[in-house]
Amino acid sequence: MSLEAVRHIPNWLMRNVPDPCTPLSHVLSTSQLRAGPGWVAQRQRRSNILAAARLLMARSSLEEVHLQEVASHCGISVPTIYNIIGRRAEMMDASAREWVAAIAAVARRDAEALGTNAIYTMLAMCWSSALTESSYVDSAVRSNLSTSAPLRQAFLAAGTREHLHDFIALQRAGAVREGVDIAALSRQLAMSAYATICNFAVDRYDVEHFRRELAFGPGLMLMGALVGDQRVCLERQIFDEEAGSSV
Repeated sequence: MSLEAVRHIPNWLMRNVPDPCTPLSHVLSTSQLRAGPGWVAQRQRRSNILAAARLLMARSSLEEVHLQEVASHCGISVPTIYNIIGRRAEMMDASAREWVAAIAAVARRDAEALGTNAIYTMLAMCWSSALTESSYVDSAVRSNLSTSAPLRQAFLAAGTREHLHDFIALQRAGAVREGVDIAALSRQLAMSAYATICNFAVDRYDVEHFRRELAFGPGLMLMGALVGDQRVCLERQIFDEEAGSSV
């Protein structure tokens, strides 16, 4: 996307989306990084491999990413990739899951700093990724248009996991309406994000239409599940952005 086009993206979309083509171990929350230099070094090597897989995929397509090419990019051998991650399919699956986990980690930090809802902030950041990281997202979407849709389950499972993590925290705080099935809702929100990003990547329709699909689709779905301050916070987040977009 051109710089001029980016300038016209509404402010709410301009989140600090992690770059999928760089290692992401430093982005993940400290709770995911165990003590010990050996473990951290192994984690970094794994992240380097997954970043190389995403970079090569962004430059071409999923089908053209091969273990030998990833190994050469990282200056390691193919057996090293087998030892750290596994086979090619496992590597590509893990590369998608790591990027979603990084988006969630940044979204939680943003939400805490800004006083916004973490789940909605993550959804907004996922939408934003289709605009700011279009090469990788477009390549992922193209691969998922095939019958096998190799990365679809990875993205959906990772999104569901991260939403459920945040819902559990909200539920413990008494912010979730009684009777809400948070596991089912987490899955629905992940599916909504995935479907809308795929539609936008294929059709490239109006950005304002894209924004409203977040606010009045999963945004209102999420609002119906919350109570108390969290509901008020989310309502303000949605409708303040809506008012700001029309200025």
